[in-house]
Amino acid sequence: MIKMDWASPADKNDIIDFCDYIFSKYHRPHDFATLLLKLYGEKGDSIPHHFIIREDGNIVAAIVAYPVEMHIGSHTFQTIGVGSVSVHPRAKGRGYMKYLLDAVDEHAREHNAMFAFLDGQRQRYGYFGYKPAGYHMNARLSPNNVRHALSDACDEGVSILPMRDEDTAFACSLNEKRSLFCTRTPENFRDIAASWYFEPTILLKGEDRIGYAILKPDQDSVTVSELCLSHEADLPAVLKKLSGRYGIINLTVSPFEKERAQFLTGVCEGWQIARNHMFKFYDEAKLRGILKKAGLPHDLPLSFDGFTLPLPLFISAPDAL
Repeated sequence: MIKMDWASPADKNDIIDFCDYIFSKYHRPHDFATLLLKLYGEKGDSIPHHFIIREDGNIVAAIVAYPVEMHIGSHTFQTIGVGSVSVHPRAKGRGYMKYLLDAVDEHAREHNAMFAFLDGQRQRYGYFGYKPAGYHMNARLSPNNVRHALSDACDEGVSILPMRDEDTAFACSLNEKRSLFCTRTPENFRDIAASWYFEPTILLKGEDRIGYAILKPDQDSVTVSELCLSHEADLPAVLKKLSGRYGIINLTVSPFEKERAQFLTGVCEGWQIARNHMFKFYDEAKLRGILKKAGLPHDLPLSFDGFTLPLPLFISAPDAL
């Protein structure tokens, strides 16, 4: 017997076990309960937003369509983050992907969502109306760049510490100063920031908070998915401190951080423009209007091999599913 429906809290362990199995089988080992605390951790509230298909009581397909509140300028609207897309290998060829993605559209309509976003293979999701949109810059700053170009920056007194509960309200206030951001609260900020095994850190100068960084260290480098500062003038000192601790810095820069992008392209070893996510727009004209009213670019004047990215959107890695 086949049963398709939205999940209940009682399905949590079955969903996690199923997603762990599918993603571990086709990719690397996965542990969703620790990989995505915001969805599957103790405080995660995502289970009712999962659409699951069961055959004879066993889950054979699943997807999460998680409501994400977004802000652009003075406008607040709903979006749907899509993830954990899983179909059991024995159930392939039965059309379950269509049922899963149709359920996302249903959920989007119920939440009056402007768009849905996901990260996945272009053609696979292109069949269901998703297309590449958004972009960001990946900047690579080497220790040599820092030594020569940031020699005058003073990182004395700058420290990088694990983010504590008492730091999250400050971090939220910085997040909310960005031109485009997703809602986070002091209660869920660290769980969101810890997605994909990143580490939320607080930046201090002396005893004063000056910003936060969401980062993932490697052997001789660090990937920084978000670096938010109270004052952009502190950027050289913070970069110098990061490089001194970790080595090479790989920093994500949103399309709305123009001053930062201009500074980095003048000093870093290299940079590239990358696609942000796959999007399905439910009201693209309205979204363009919101971007325009906020004084933000509502078209991207760059094309790659004749293809122009539709909108300069940006979903930060911690908010992605």
